Amino acid sequence: MDRGPECGSVSFETLLTRDFVATKDRPAGAPRTGAVLERLFGTTTPQLLHPWLGNTQASKHPRLMTREVNPKRLAVWTLERCSARLFQYAYEVYDQMDHPTLGQSPREAFAQGMQLAGLRTHRLMPYSEAFLLLTCPSTRTGYAKVERARGIVVNG
Repeated sequence: MDRGPECGSVSFETLLTRDFVATKDRPAGAPRTGAVLERLFGTTTPQLLHPWLGNTQASKHPRLMTREVNPKRLAVWTLERCSARLFQYAYEVYDQMDHPTLGQSPREAFAQGMQLAGLRTHRLMPYSEAFLLLTCPSTRTGYAKVERARGIVVNG
């Protein structure tokens, strides 16, 4: 883990303990130990997110931004559409591209790994209601108000 504040919360520790997950912290000041995940973000962002209509790349240079290209006016992506597009990119585009380091596509590397090591079903965590409840965010105090007129009120 990268030592972020969310990784030290009681709720996160509870989730890990429940599923018998041992943690390993990334050394402070050593971002290279997270290189695989960081590289995935570095690949996905320009290939997938930057071309989207309504992305905020134009906001980096506000003097060049006109009303026609203002991302606030062009934002059309819903969470469902983003999720579907990310899924498509991960499993139909990136997954089948030749990877220069692997010398094969990620899908082929995964299949090869499955052939060598097997499924390891004992490591699977059930996606259950208990898991969903443990992964819900909490409030600073652990309490929230339910008001008839406003609904659930969190932190005021």
